[in-house]
Amino acid sequence: MKFKHIPLIDVTTPRSFRIAIVDCYWLTKGENVVTNERYGNYMYNSDKRVVERVFERHIQEDGYSVTHIPLAFIERRD
Repeated sequence: MKFKHIPLIDVTTPRSFRIAIVDCYWLTKGENVVTNERYGNYMYNSDKRVVERVFERHIQEDGYSVTHIPLAFIERRD
């Protein structure tokens, strides 16, 4: 799976017509959240263990981490 990195500030700044995601754990690298490059899906879950398990190899080998973001705003996808 290839990832695209989105600056953390882009998802933590409120903007019109965005969906609010509350109390979730996100796959991050540096100051960026991660999306699937092909489909644009953000990599987050309300259960930290799920993110840690699904992305275990990326966390251990590629320097990714799991970050709690209390309130995030993402684009609406229809």
